[in-house]
Amino acid sequence: MISHSLDPKCFISNDDYEILTPDGWKNFSGIAIYEKKESCKITTNSNKTIIVSNKHQFSGEYDDIYADESLGFNILTKDGYELVIGVTPVEDTEMYDVVNVEDVHKFYGNDIVNHNTHIVEEFWKSVYPTISRSKTSKILAASTPNGKGNLFHRLYTDAVNGENGFNALKIGWDEIPGRDEEWKKEQIRELGSLESFLQEFGNEFLDTGETAIDAELFEELKKNCKEPKHVLDEGHYKIWEDPDSSRIYVAGVDVSEGVNQDASVIEILDITDPKEIVQVAEYWNNKIAPAEFSNKLYEILQNWGNPLVLIERNNQGGQVCDRLAIDFGYEKVVSWGAKQSHRMNEQHGIISHTNTKHRAVLNERYFINEVRVVKFNSIATLNEFKTFIRYPNGTWKAKGGEHDDRVMAFLWALMILHNEITQLYFEIVEVDDFGKPLVLSPIEWGTKMFTNPTSIYTNEQVEKIENSNLSPMSFGAFGEADDEFSQLLADGWQLLNRDVPYIHPDRNMTRESMEIMDRWFG
Repeated sequence: MISHSLDPKCFISNDDYEILTPDGWKNFSGIAIYEKKESCKITTNSNKTIIVSNKHQFSGEYDDIYADESLGFNILTKDGYELVIGVTPVEDTEMYDVVNVEDVHKFYGNDIVNHNTHIVEEFWKSVYPTISRSKTSKILAASTPNGKGNLFHRLYTDAVNGENGFNALKIGWDEIPGRDEEWKKEQIRELGSLESFLQEFGNEFLDTGETAIDAELFEELKKNCKEPKHVLDEGHYKIWEDPDSSRIYVAGVDVSEGVNQDASVIEILDITDPKEIVQVAEYWNNKIAPAEFSNKLYEILQNWGNPLVLIERNNQGGQVCDRLAIDFGYEKVVSWGAKQSHRMNEQHGIISHTNTKHRAVLNERYFINEVRVVKFNSIATLNEFKTFIRYPNGTWKAKGGEHDDRVMAFLWALMILHNEITQLYFEIVEVDDFGKPLVLSPIEWGTKMFTNPTSIYTNEQVEKIENSNLSPMSFGAFGEADDEFSQLLADGWQLLNRDVPYIHPDRNMTRESMEIMDRWFG
């Protein structure tokens, strides 16, 4: 039974035992015993249970969440995120809490991740009246800014305005010996964005309600949006530039239930030159079920040469990730985020968690707002970015009544240029002053297969593309294809036509040719 209330009635110190945490076994100071508190029993879909105080906090899938508000939400457990299916009030009971867990301040209780932190507002309400009555006591409140509207922001701004008894003082990053512009660049590189640097070192309270795209930049980007070159699949699939075998593409994917609310989205970006990133295609459909969407995604990826794909795994996304990777054998599903979200095992796809989503937003704001190298073609996508805002708790999501499906797919696509991921799939030839990729060289993937996107759909603009020079194409990566075809021809294979690529007259194949055929034609 766990509580995060203040003023324990008893404390049992500990020097002999460790406790299991998401980062392994850790030391802790002891066990605090509290008076009876309002409590509830939490039950997950795998029948994990724990009794906690009502305002105990769990690690939710997107944000921390109070126990008495957790019904229907996913919380972090030893086995990953699990759905809370029961929140049952229990009689007020004596509560116990593990105190001062080393480094991580989190621990497993009944295989559920529990926080080991006190709530700042409660602490302030508890200690301030006592300290303020003393004529000799003083309070020093020190912090880096973390948005507006919180306790520290209120104390600081009231002090600046002379509305409380505090004196406002701030120390700039450049007032510390040894910190210069090179140090600043290094910190921005480590933190991921200028915005994070300004919050951590620049003494700036970044506003909540802030949009993901600056207002001035939005108007500039809006001017460059245009009608798609091809509109396919009853308007769901839009293409602004034809696939090109010499380019590097990446796909970002957000998956929904397909019940006419949130949409399943695919965003295709051309990242050949990280100094000029272009949105080349978009698929949006709010009525397609995840199983059918898996098939559609596989088809569309083939239009773009089977590029790397970053799919948000959460909820319905897990079904799509596993179907693409396991059933279709798609080898370019990027997997990332398990470690950052404290999951025990790596899984196919991108894990969306408070930590990973925050990194994705910082990464997006760097490329879109700071260096301004992203070109939008879809006005619908751009409009979603305008209503994608920062909330008071620091998280980013759509304004009430709006959607962010296109935004999330776009964010995940751009994460291919986040250094942790980029270095796994590319040789980074050159970086900018903040360590972001400037020049990429793909690591050899084998064969890239392109299929004509206009050949498998009814095209509403068919009259514009009847003479398109697109056709089903295969392109060898880095010269490998030519060598393999040469080997087949040397073994007696003959080119017949596009539908039946090769035939061998006597069916006597070398083992090497058989392996080539398996790779090329399945």
